[in-house]
Amino acid sequence: TYTGGELSTDEVLDLLAREPDCAEARSWLGDHYRDQAVAAAARGCGDEALSAVRESLRYGEPPRSHGGPGVGELLADLLVVAARRSGSRTRADLERRVELLHTASAVTPRHPDLFGEALETALLDLAEHLETTGTPTDVIELFLRDRMPTGVSARFDQIVEAAYRDRARARERTGDPGGALRDHACAKRVGAGLPAQGVLFGPGPAPRRPRQAPDEQDTLF
Repeated sequence: TYTGGELSTDEVLDLLAREPDCAEARSWLGDHYRDQAVAAAARGCGDEALSAVRESLRYGEPPRSHGGPGVGELLADLLVVAARRSGSRTRADLERRVELLHTASAVTPRHPDLFGEALETALLDLAEHLETTGTPTDVIELFLRDRMPTGVSARFDQIVEAAYRDRARARERTGDPGGALRDHACAKRVGAGLPAQGVLFGPGPAPRRPRQAPDEQDTLF
């Protein structure tokens, strides 16, 4: 029967304190905290997101305690659903999708590859978008976030290698031979399946193995 403006959390909590059995208030709070969890995860605030999930569990039917197993798995499910709903191809939405799926992988440590394929697809979509609408440095900065190692996606590696070579040529034109040499060296390492960061800190490790195909993985259940 509320006819005012947008509700606040405190107003709904006050209502629930007066009417503990109000299903509408409990449902509103559950949705509110689930939305908060997704928003916090999109900002990279994993602890805040997990805390919001715990709050949402208090108002479910039946209510659950703050702690207990399954909180990370529930957050991961919420993030994957939110990522799937992001149909826009803008840079902001593609970056949000990557962060949601990356956090989903991070909060399920028992199964780190559970959302790996979806994350790889999201990263490739973002890399291709930056390749056509951004700058080489945009692509390189995405690669340096270490969301996907070299050797997993040939297309992703090609985009990153080309970005390093393009930036090297731009640095040559602007009189930065040292920067150009470093970028050319990074391009060669990425092309060889090695992390580009090894150029600055000595020899890098051997290329990381790609994720196993589903039939090679241990069963999750």
